[in-house]
Amino acid sequence: MLHRPSARVVFTLFALCALTSRAVEPDLIPRPAVLEVGPARCTPSAPPREIVDPTQPPEGYVLDLTPTALTVRAAGPAGFFRARQTLEQLGPAPWPALHIEDAPRFGWRGLMLDASRHFQTVEEVKRLLDRMARYKLNVLHWHLTDGHG
Repeated sequence: MLHRPSARVVFTLFALCALTSRAVEPDLIPRPAVLEVGPARCTPSAPPREIVDPTQPPEGYVLDLTPTALTVRAAGPAGFFRARQTLEQLGPAPWPALHIEDAPRFGWRGLMLDASRHFQTVEEVKRLLDRMARYKLNVLHWHLTDGHG
């Protein structure tokens, strides 16, 4: 004997279909000030087009990713570097179509490494610096010695 599914089951299936058809926002750390995700998938064949835009903050950038092009606008090298780190966080292409506007909220975004109490190898320090760059930290406070005052 066949029976009709309940209204709850039908609504749940409808909601799941609606949720899976939307564009999924990428997991970016720190979260950009403006993040707009489109439904298209993008694999730009040309290298990024970098445009110097003096109206951007020193480490700010605008990243536009369309199916045909990748454009980055920034005031200088720090902004272009931050945009590249955002692309690294997105993982390998294809990416969703994106419009990202971002700039740091704070000028000092740092981490303290206490080498006077806990030894780190050169490789550990290099790995730490790479992770700092990935998450857009810009100051390393390297505590090398302890004194009594």
